[in-house]
Parts: sequence; structure tokens; C-alpha cells
Amino acid sequence: ELRKRQREQKHLEIEMELEKQAEERRKERSATLKKIEEGEEREEAQLHEWAKKIKQLQEEGDKERLKFERELEEEIIKTRKAREERRRSSSVLVASGDPLKSPRRGS
Repeated sequence: ELRKRQREQKHLEIEMELEKQAEERRKERSATLKKIEEGEEREEAQLHEWAKKIKQLQEEGDKERLKFERELEEEIIKTRKAREERRRSSSVLVASGDPLKSPRRGS
């Protein structure tokens, strides 16, 4: 009877030790999962920050591009006006009939 109780006691002690180890592993796993989740949350926050920064840079780039396009358009308009003005002035000279003032000599 005493041996039987001692064996049962030993089995209970082993079961308690195994349960204790299992609980420690669950806590470790839980802590690891928590760290992983925190890391994922940080990564997600970083991705959102990058997305905002990219959008901001694109908007700034769009503004710069629009500014450049406007400047280019203004330059094209100035060039066309200058060309048109040269044509007008040369046609006036040709129309005047003065061969010395005309850029188209001998025409």
C-alpha cells in the first residue's frame, strides 16, 4: 500500500512538473507571438509613413512638373511671337521694295 502511494505520488510530481514546463512554453510562445505582432505593427506603421512620403513627393513632383510645363509653354509662346514678329517685319521690308533693307536680297 505504501509503495502504491509512493508511486502515485511520484506520478503526480512528474505530471505537475510536465504541466509546469508546458505552462512555461505557453508563456514563452505567447511572449514571442506578442513580439512578432508588435514588430508587424511597427512595420505596418513604417509602410504607412513611406506611403505618405511617396504621395507627398509625387504631389511635390507634380507641382514641379506643372511649373516646368507652364514655363516651357510660356517660352514656346514667346518664341512663336518673336518668330511671327520677325516674319511681319521682314514682310514689311519686302513690301517696301527697298532691296537694301530686305533680308531676301535678289528675290
